[in-house]
Amino acid sequence: MDSMKSTLSEQEFRRRLEELTSKEKDLFFIPYDFSGKPFCGTYNASTFDLRRNSILSNVRMLRIKGEYKESERSGTEVTYHIGWPKWMNYFFVILNALIFLGIFLLVIFTNNQSNVKLIWTLLGIFAFGNGWVWLVNKITRSMIDQRFKDEFEIGVEDEWERLAQNILKRP
Repeated sequence: MDSMKSTLSEQEFRRRLEELTSKEKDLFFIPYDFSGKPFCGTYNASTFDLRRNSILSNVRMLRIKGEYKESERSGTEVTYHIGWPKWMNYFFVILNALIFLGIFLLVIFTNNQSNVKLIWTLLGIFAFGNGWVWLVNKITRSMIDQRFKDEFEIGVEDEWERLAQNILKRP
């Protein structure tokens, strides 16, 4: 989980959540709710569970779950994580294990030399597919993270705080 500071106060952060988030529909297969808001999901006084409002399913599958509270100084402390739901992680692990087991059993039960090329081809396709899913997930996650940070002013330095740090650093 990333813990970062937003320059928005807790009330402003909650107001932005209300402005930028539409209530998520009960039907999961609806890819886009046409509200024009960048996020959809649920939130309350201290937590949020959002998805990016997108037509693309790989973007919609990633969730932004976290909590926020007022910081001691100024702004809001935001702790969040962007990722797939747990069931989807388990699904991919089980699917990969079954595919690998199937290829392994194919290797064991075929002693024919002509099938070796087929097996290596299947392993290559399997490796390429996993690499592709990993790369698309990584890029999508970083794009969603950047949009979330931009919309909620997370990680943006406060000018007064930066000036105070520069003054304290001077000899």
